[in-house]
Amino acid sequence: EGELVYKGPNVCMGYARCRADLSAGDDLNGVLHTGDQVRIDEDGYIFIVGRRKRFIKLQGTSVNLDYVETVLKSRDIECIVVGRENRILICHMQADDAVLARVMADHFTFHPSSVRYKNLPELPLSAPGKPDYAMVSEQYPQKEPHRGCPGPEPADRTSYGSPHTLCRFCSLHASRA
Repeated sequence: EGELVYKGPNVCMGYARCRADLSAGDDLNGVLHTGDQVRIDEDGYIFIVGRRKRFIKLQGTSVNLDYVETVLKSRDIECIVVGRENRILICHMQADDAVLARVMADHFTFHPSSVRYKNLPELPLSAPGKPDYAMVSEQYPQKEPHRGCPGPEPADRTSYGSPHTLCRFCSLHASRA
């Protein structure tokens, strides 16, 4: 897997913001970094697996946030999934976070303490009706403790790796590992 990069004489020079830009040379040297994450199969076919900006590192593993979202939607859970290094936020309209936690435990191996849930009356959409990932990311709860674990919170609320009493979802996850 890797980023799809195209090279050729027909690569666009970019967007012109003013008249002078139209006379600028090819600053990209005929190379276009698409931002698409792809895999190539044994026959040489290219498959787009997601956008590079929609991948995060979670506990040392590359996680495709679009895939997480697809899995949840396949279980009839309308959601928007965003993340940053070692943290995922799932905004949803589901009544019960426990249902989401169960689906996550069934399909993924990352620790439940790295996943947060935010129940919203409606999912934020951009003007064209697409998920508004930027708006959700701006409101990402960086320092919110794992709600399911009743154990003591770390003093600075940022050290998620601190020992804590396991809630039943963390226990469920630990029993599957």
